[in-house]
Amino acid sequence: MRRCFKTGRVATTSPTETACNQTPPGENAINTTANQLSAQSTQLQNYLTSGTLPPGVSTALSQAASQAQAAIRSQYAARGMSGSSAEVADLANVQNTIVSQGASIATNLLAQGVNEAGLAAQLYGQIMQTSLAQDNQLSNALATLASASARPTTVTIAGTTSG
Repeated sequence: MRRCFKTGRVATTSPTETACNQTPPGENAINTTANQLSAQSTQLQNYLTSGTLPPGVSTALSQAASQAQAAIRSQYAARGMSGSSAEVADLANVQNTIVSQGASIATNLLAQGVNEAGLAAQLYGQIMQTSLAQDNQLSNALATLASASARPTTVTIAGTTSG
């Protein structure tokens, strides 16, 4: 059984493995989560910069616009006012509302993306802090070992001192 003086972990997976080259428990999961958050944050931020929305959201907005415009046309037709300037203005208002809602959704997606990018950075920071702490422990252990081996020793044998 080999134990790493740096981390205290025991090598268990193979005879050639050293206990010191193992990643800390949970580091792989944290790294995976950070990578996923980073990728998702980029995608969410791109919705605003590209001027597109996720397909489901875009479809829902288009359907809402079509339904609202159909209702407006029906109401104006029932009043005998099809093609009037009031109808045209109401139809334009529907389009403006849909554009405004789309921009609002894109802005919210951007904010969520920025938030996820921040979370990813925090996770990467935790991984870095853990690595630095382990490096510091190793440095301290090596310094202690070097200091201990550099001390002169005095041995007393049957009343004779040598050193």
